[in-house]
Amino acid sequence: MTRDRTAESIPTGPDLDPVRDPSLAEGGISDAIVSQSLDAIIVTDLDLIIRIWSPGAEQIYAVPAGEAIGLRLDAVLTAVERDGRPLDRDGARRQLERDGSWRQRLIQRPLIGAWSGRDILVDSIVTELRGQDGAASGLLGINRDVTTTARVEGEIAALASLVMVAEGARTPSQVADAALEILCRATGAEAGLVTSMDSGYEALGSRHAGARLIEVIVGYGQLGGPLATALQDPEAYISADVATAPLREDVREAVRADGIRHLVVVGLRPSGRLNGILALGWRHELRDEPTRAIMLQAAALVASSLENARLLAAVERGLNEERLLNRRMRALV
Repeated sequence: MTRDRTAESIPTGPDLDPVRDPSLAEGGISDAIVSQSLDAIIVTDLDLIIRIWSPGAEQIYAVPAGEAIGLRLDAVLTAVERDGRPLDRDGARRQLERDGSWRQRLIQRPLIGAWSGRDILVDSIVTELRGQDGAASGLLGINRDVTTTARVEGEIAALASLVMVAEGARTPSQVADAALEILCRATGAEAGLVTSMDSGYEALGSRHAGARLIEVIVGYGQLGGPLATALQDPEAYISADVATAPLREDVREAVRADGIRHLVVVGLRPSGRLNGILALGWRHELRDEPTRAIMLQAAALVASSLENARLLAAVERGLNEERLLNRRMRALV
């Protein structure tokens, strides 16, 4: 369906040979690029009516060419700045008229199709198309999906921030709260929890998790049940909808009651043994889950920072006791 609408003259099979097939010099190569490119290639006329909607565009926006071609581009896609502000369309138009091209990283949202309303981060290049007489005849847009790349970059930056914040934290609770704030912001998670069995099973930090949910989780007195079993492997990474996650049924019901639909959970092992969890939750559809490697690195960093905070607290307690003993000795003397 797509090839018929976007690249009717594309040679295929043995005919796709620049030496033997002179048609490639007459547009066959450009047709093949449109057909085979992973980027979204979109061509419109001056009224923004879509004339070409490449297979890459079908993949990125989940909109078939048969539904997009013939519609105005702004009826299929909308675009905003990365911070959510409206796109400066007048500025883009002026740059396009002045330079013949315009480029920017921005957020696009399909208005139709299976991914309607989904945010897609793209590097976009728009170029004016001109006829033989030099007059503008349309627009060529090439959009590269960088959503995953940008997310990983954000997660790596979050880890760097986490290192700096954790180094300055004085207590385990401060470490847990700082980690959850950074990770929730980087991954888009809407809730988070860090637990520990260091001195009884407790919640060291939480973010937007209901009190009843926390009570049910730590009320068991220990990290046990299906979740503990699933986290026995040091490389264990759980990413599952609440309905299928390895949870005790009372915990599952509490998570559902808190509105959380998807969970990502990794174990905390400050001394090589499972001592707690780092959990993130989403109340809406999870579109781009955090990478396994980043979550495991974050868990290792949080676990070591918690252990350092505990050791620091123990040292301070020892120093305080020594100071108290010295004062008493001086008083006796």
